[in-house]
Order: sequence, then structure tokens, then C-alpha cells
Amino acid sequence: MKNMKKSIMGVAIIAIILISMMMGSVNAASVTASNTEVKKGDIVTVSVKLDDAAKAVQFVLNYDATKFEYVEKSATTTLGTPTINTKTAGVINLAATNPQETTNEVTLKFKALENTDGASFTVSNFKTNKSEVLANTAVSVKVIEETPVEPEQPTTPEEPTTPEQPTTPEQPTTSEETKKPAANVNTDNANEKVGTNGQVIKKLPQTGAPIFMGAAAIIVVAGIAVAVKRKIK
Repeated sequence: MKNMKKSIMGVAIIAIILISMMMGSVNAASVTASNTEVKKGDIVTVSVKLDDAAKAVQFVLNYDATKFEYVEKSATTTLGTPTINTKTAGVINLAATNPQETTNEVTLKFKALENTDGASFTVSNFKTNKSEVLANTAVSVKVIEETPVEPEQPTTPEEPTTPEQPTTPEQPTTSEETKKPAANVNTDNANEKVGTNGQVIKKLPQTGAPIFMGAAAIIVVAGIAVAVKRKIK
């Protein structure tokens, strides 16, 4: 009985290991977007990337046709244009084949039409010849309003500067020598002299006459005194 339980447990463990190995070896495709946030009028590229190149791939892509517009003939694969059906708004049926087994990515472009907090691009009915599965089935893209650029304010023109007033030239200063005539300027009469005021001096003061007259008087008085003294004796 114990041996049987051990055998069952051993088989279960082996089965778990095998399942884990098989799950780890399964190829997984992914759905991505070139940008998860765009502005109105921008183009966003939605891609379905295969983990392993395949000869054939097909899927259905659903999107919000009021928020995004499919750009016609933008769907491509590694080696060419896939076959698509866009008759239903918001739904794209796509199929791509490549005998060389090199198809590993499918891309489609969409133009943003309206603002949205998040519009999903969802992939369903995904199939490849490699039995590849999707790691994720959708990607969300947000559309925001483009912020208007405010025009630059015109700069206030600078006030014209007042031209400098011409400076008044300095008057030449009159030197003292030009104001006063020379004290001893000779006139036509050699005996005439010119004073500091520029007037001709008519008569020069006789500075030596009083001195001589005084001396003569003293001599006369002295002589008289001597004569009188002699007579008395």
C-alpha cells in the first residue's frame, strides 16, 4: 500500500515537471503600441509581435472608430502587405502568409481623432502555424488635447534717448597782463611816462627838492651861528 502511494506521488511530480516544461516552451505573441499617449492628429502604430517567425498569421483587431481612424494600406508584415478586411467600422480582419516562414511582426497605423482617457486595441481569433498564443490581448492608448502655444508678446520698443546738448565752449580767460598796460610804455614824447592806469603822467613829482632845500637851510643856520659865536668872543 505504501509503495503504491509512493508510485502515485512520483508520477504526479513527473507530470507537473513535464507540464511546466511544456508551458515554458510555448511561444507567446504580444500586442504593443508605439505610444500609449498621443495628441489629436498624431499617428500611433499598433503591432502584433510573434515570439517565433511563422508562415501564416491571422487575427481580428477591434478598436474605437470614434477615437481612432485606420490609416488605409498601412498594415505591413516583415515581407509585405497582408490581406485585410475593413468593411466593418472599428474591426479589421487580417491574414498574412509567408512561405519562407519569416513573418514575425504585423503593424497597423491609426490616426487619433478625439480625446480619450484610454481607447483599447483588442486582438481576438489569433492563430499562427506555430500554435503561438498571445501573452496579452489588448493595448490601451490615451489621446490628449494639444496645449496651444501662446504667441510671444511683442517687446516694448525702447524710448529714444535724448541727444546730448552741445556744451558751450569756454570763454578764453583774460590774463592780468592783458588787462593792465605796461607801466613803462614809451610814448611819442620821451619825457612822458605812462602810469598803471594807462594815463600819461604830465608832471613827475620832484621827490629830491625838499631834501636839498632843508639841507641848505641847516647849513645856512649853522654858518650864521658860528659867525655870531666868533663875534661874541
